[in-house]
Amino acid sequence: MKGWLLTIDDTTGRRLNFVNVPMERKPIDVNAIASKIPGAQLQTSKRSRRLSEEGDAGEDIEGLADADIPDETHMALLTLRSEFPTEKFPSLPPIVMQHQLYTHIPQRTMADRQLAELRQKNVVILFKMGVVLNDYAVILQEDFVRHVERTCIEGCGDAARSAAARRFLDTVVKVHKACSLAKKDLLGHYGFHDEDVAHLIRSGLLTLRDEQSFWLNLPNMGDFMTDLHAGRKELRDIIKRAKYKEVLVSSLLERGKLKKSKLSIKYHIDDAVGADLVTSSDTTSGPLLKNKD
Repeated sequence: MKGWLLTIDDTTGRRLNFVNVPMERKPIDVNAIASKIPGAQLQTSKRSRRLSEEGDAGEDIEGLADADIPDETHMALLTLRSEFPTEKFPSLPPIVMQHQLYTHIPQRTMADRQLAELRQKNVVILFKMGVVLNDYAVILQEDFVRHVERTCIEGCGDAARSAAARRFLDTVVKVHKACSLAKKDLLGHYGFHDEDVAHLIRSGLLTLRDEQSFWLNLPNMGDFMTDLHAGRKELRDIIKRAKYKEVLVSSLLERGKLKKSKLSIKYHIDDAVGADLVTSSDTTSGPLLKNKD
């Protein structure tokens, strides 16, 4: 008999495609497939589990098609997340810039749509980074929760601030999908008091957007922002000083690291290309970068 086989790259964990191949009648080990996808969990339905137990390989794959297999944007996010140097930013969770996803998903509309779906499913949280630039950071919600528990609750030392942070996690974070939050909703719908809001601001969970609203914020992100902007400038300066004002990606990677940023060169290349700060063109020697005017 024939059935559908899910192929996965063992080195990256990325889903490749489904291929129709001859198969034996034996149960499909869905957990084994999930183990090849970093950070992913397959939620199989009762029907798919029953079919798996019955041992019909063809129908097992049909059930697998209904499983919660990460889409292209989710897989790109997990890949970029794995490249974040957490050892150099121990006070932060892994951070991925939204526009970095575009270096993996050329169809930006699809990437934005799938990212919005991940937000609705409480898989990710988006944060506005900085005041002027239109930069947004994407963080897995479970990473954010652990970060807040570690920095704003367990390591706080102030019972009132810890209680406000815990309540913020249990109420706002689980249901609020936007990057900003109206003050009237915080005080009315969510039932916080002015003193609670003050605690959340001091904890770094909120920053003032205007007199009537706040930005949701990632505590301790100042060090990351400094390195991000310093690395952006250094990368563009390297390209500007190069012959013909263009540099091969392979040449940049050979440098190992930048002088003014703890983030990797690859992280900064994905950032610059995705943010349209540089252009990338394919050549026989690999991608070639030029500064965008």
